[in-house]
Amino acid sequence: YLLPRFPFEKNDKEIYRGMALDAEGKELRHILQNGLEVAKSHYENFIAYDGKEYPAKTKAIYASSWPDQAETYVLTKANVKNYLPVILHIKKASNRMTVSIPHDIPPSWILRVSVLLKVSGVLTWGEVRLRNGNFVFYPYSDNP
Repeated sequence: YLLPRFPFEKNDKEIYRGMALDAEGKELRHILQNGLEVAKSHYENFIAYDGKEYPAKTKAIYASSWPDQAETYVLTKANVKNYLPVILHIKKASNRMTVSIPHDIPPSWILRVSVLLKVSGVLTWGEVRLRNGNFVFYPYSDNP
């Protein structure tokens, strides 16, 4: 399949986290309801977005100021079956290119969820929202 380019450029009000989640949506549903939990991260803090010092080995969630970096992470998994390519648009926490967040990210910080789904046989980027317990997909137009 030809993978479409992520339709967003850098936005000064958000940062991005690319994720490869389970195709059934269980992980995404959990994130939308509970936020991102730092305890589930495999990464350690290197320079916290808030400039504070944290103990060595403190876990952190990484995000990027550049959607292309988040997209690259997601699309490296493109040949893996049964995963959902997701880019979370998160409230801007820092101007750094790569952001290290050493605490949970609450659902209120997640501004939008972009996913790549096959629609009528064509891979399409769009926004997914949780409505009454069900996912609703809104494909992006050519100019979101």
